[in-house]
Amino acid sequence: MVNKISKDVRSKKMYKRISIIVSTILAAIVAFLFLFGYGRYTQNNMIDRFNPFLATKYGYGVLPEKYKVSKVDTFISDNPFGDGEWLRFETGQYAKQDKWVVVAHKGSYVSSVRNISDKEIPPTLRTQVGTEYFKYNKKAMGLAFLRN
Repeated sequence: MVNKISKDVRSKKMYKRISIIVSTILAAIVAFLFLFGYGRYTQNNMIDRFNPFLATKYGYGVLPEKYKVSKVDTFISDNPFGDGEWLRFETGQYAKQDKWVVVAHKGSYVSSVRNISDKEIPPTLRTQVGTEYFKYNKKAMGLAFLRN
């Protein structure tokens, strides 16, 4: 009887340890999923950079006519259906005829930018990207972009 009670006490302690370990692992997984969701919602560059659920996309956009030595806010079209997002990135000096960019991005994290001419944009995306730059309007387009 004593051996049975001793064995029951030991197995209860073992189950308690296992349940604590499993609960801790599940809590960590939920915390990471919440962090990645929060990073995507707020367009946080650092979180998007390390988010394993985001794929690197290549998109095209138009730059403003006047070059400023600062970050540029522009809409990047990822496919012919109009999917894309507003991104903020720095670009080098460009000429009027080469005011388009191809951008490699993972969410809001921009890994590379290259200035191109409109002839280098794939024909299926050329009309979607357009020829004129339009400025970001936070009243019409929401606040998520400005959280960067």
